[in-house]
Amino acid sequence: EIPIMAYLVEKVGNEFKPTRLTTPGKHFGKYLGNQGSNLFFRTTECGDKFCVLSYNYKSKRKKVIVPEWKQGLLTTAYFNGQKLVLHYLTDRFENKVRVIDIMKKNKLVFEHSFKEDFQDGVAFFSSGFVAAPNSTKVMLNGSSMTSPNNTYMLDLAETVSIKKLTNSAVVNFDKDQVVQRLVYVDSLDKSVRIPMFVYGLKNQIEKPKFAYLFFYGAIGQAQPPWWNKKLQLAIEMGGVVAVSFVRGGGELSRSWTASAEENKLKTFEDVAASSKFLQKELSISPDQVVLSSRSWGGFNVLGAMVNHNDDFGLYFPVVPIVDINFWLTHGLFGQFAHDDLGFKRDKAEGNFVRLEQDAQKLEQWSPIQNLDKIKTLKPVVMFASENDERVGPAHPYLMTQKLLEKFGQDAPVYVYTEPKAGHSARSEYADEMTFIAKHFKIEKLKPLKR
Repeated sequence: EIPIMAYLVEKVGNEFKPTRLTTPGKHFGKYLGNQGSNLFFRTTECGDKFCVLSYNYKSKRKKVIVPEWKQGLLTTAYFNGQKLVLHYLTDRFENKVRVIDIMKKNKLVFEHSFKEDFQDGVAFFSSGFVAAPNSTKVMLNGSSMTSPNNTYMLDLAETVSIKKLTNSAVVNFDKDQVVQRLVYVDSLDKSVRIPMFVYGLKNQIEKPKFAYLFFYGAIGQAQPPWWNKKLQLAIEMGGVVAVSFVRGGGELSRSWTASAEENKLKTFEDVAASSKFLQKELSISPDQVVLSSRSWGGFNVLGAMVNHNDDFGLYFPVVPIVDINFWLTHGLFGQFAHDDLGFKRDKAEGNFVRLEQDAQKLEQWSPIQNLDKIKTLKPVVMFASENDERVGPAHPYLMTQKLLEKFGQDAPVYVYTEPKAGHSARSEYADEMTFIAKHFKIEKLKPLKR
């Protein structure tokens, strides 16, 4: 999520005159489109879980079109000039799509739940809505821990309908053998409860060979469980998969995201709390907890390793950021990521206000600046991509170097580089699962065939 910064530019004579429509840095969301002089925004201006607001640039009047829904987070929206398509993640993490007709006094004309396709409607819709401007055809793609990708098409004609496109290959995976549980974990300071999904075999969820803990916890990105080869492989290897919605992520509300933006130690604490919960409920030791995530999540894996090393046994940071200040000032993508760390903007132009004390504050929880906190190093396997355009392979290389310098050349530190791949094109699942199998002495899979 990024702050909305909207300007109306009008031509006056031979000059262009900009008029600021929003207060820079105050509200978060996205511009959706217009209908005449009415501009539509998905925004936090009228609710922590987002709403849809219109702004008439002629009359300077604002109007709430779709109020905040307390029972669900408005994750994304699309506007074709007549109908608003809204995607919600409910408090139980069920996915819902609603359609509002602006021409019919903002009437709800369509609602769809995905319970028939995904257990309890829990799924990850990674692409949001895909459509050309003002289109009556809207595409979306979703998957879950037990169901591979489904592509849907919304028809926004007079009578709205949704159709599942049957172009995905059938996967030989018996989802009926997998148990899905939604649990709530107390944070270490008991101030919040952290939602977490736990998956495992019906006959092995109580005492698995290992627990594979995944999370993201950054930039307002919702990361519900999804179809991913390494997650399914972990279950077939006799493990339990847990997906935790730690503070900093975008699964609950804007305030849930903001609560850890300026202090990522809260995110690391929530990851540790999730591990402690799994240890107690599954009767496993800390050394049986595997921690994995990628990009910002990989940064959080290293942060949890540095600050709570006793709560985990094996780490997989994939394309991770390791030096936050260097990334913000030198990274091509990092220079645009200050909002994700709570940096303030001035109200005049919306420019970042970056002070020296901000940089010092970031170093308090930047992983590479805090390696002295680690007393005993557990195995850590870092993954890099040769052509990573967001983080760059120098980050995992540098962390590998510093850990080897601190703990010796025989320390359990490894780095895999995928040649010619970019940030999002890695396919680390085989290497990751092979390492887990060797580490826990797992000799063979038990495929969940139908």
